[in-house]
Amino acid sequence: MCQILGIFITYDVKILVEKNFKQRLKKIANLINLWKSRGLSIHGKVSIIKAILLPKMIYPSSFLSTPATVIKEFNALVFNFLWNGKDKVIRRSTYAPYDYGGLKMIDYETIVKALRLSWLKRIVDVECCGFWKHYLNYLLSNKGGLFLLECNYDVKQTNTLPIFYHELLSWWAELREIVDPGRGHEYILWNNKKILIEGKTVFYRHYFDNGVIFTKDLLYDMTNTESFRAMKEQGLTNSNFLVWTGLRQSVPSKLRVNIQNFKTVIDMTWKITNVKTTIII
Repeated sequence: MCQILGIFITYDVKILVEKNFKQRLKKIANLINLWKSRGLSIHGKVSIIKAILLPKMIYPSSFLSTPATVIKEFNALVFNFLWNGKDKVIRRSTYAPYDYGGLKMIDYETIVKALRLSWLKRIVDVECCGFWKHYLNYLLSNKGGLFLLECNYDVKQTNTLPIFYHELLSWWAELREIVDPGRGHEYILWNNKKILIEGKTVFYRHYFDNGVIFTKDLLYDMTNTESFRAMKEQGLTNSNFLVWTGLRQSVPSKLRVNIQNFKTVIDMTWKITNVKTTIII
């Protein structure tokens, strides 16, 4: 085990959680005991939670996977402090702004997700380089590398990735439904959970390299034969008619249209930053 910038690194998950999270939770419990005797108002307690208690958990959660048990224990501590015992109202209602009858309370679980998703901006930034980014691109090489972020992928596809990347991709799939209501990603052919061949999503590198990316690129205004011939003339040489036809037939009819207002991940990352800022404030 070693310690780097205040974070304990070890292969033992139990020790990792104990050193980086459990010990911080014990310190938070001690701080709460000190502040309980101050006779603070509800709003005063919320300020203490945001300014003193939460920051102690944000740092390790920025780099490490935060177990659900840790989130649950932190919430139990701060809400017990807030209400001097059992919850008086549904916790979700406390997260709302004052205008909606809330307390602008923090949601630790949402912040954990926002912290992880903030890395997405670094991933799509061409000027940002690092081993961690190249490693992710390598892990996803059979799915087009970082192009997977643009796709309508099945979260189960990421189960074999390190937990840090799995969480990022899983939560990005959730958030994209909000920041991309037009659902333009559903019209990307590759790694699309709605476009399956033998029960699996597909990624054909030679098709991708020849500019076949969206469902419209399969030329549905032509027959199978005509479209295949047209693509061969455009440079798609490393393919055969059966593969081409199978791909065309695997696309659901409702996706065989021209997409409008497609947004790339780069287009949407500014919204992720805004989400993170809004949550913490």
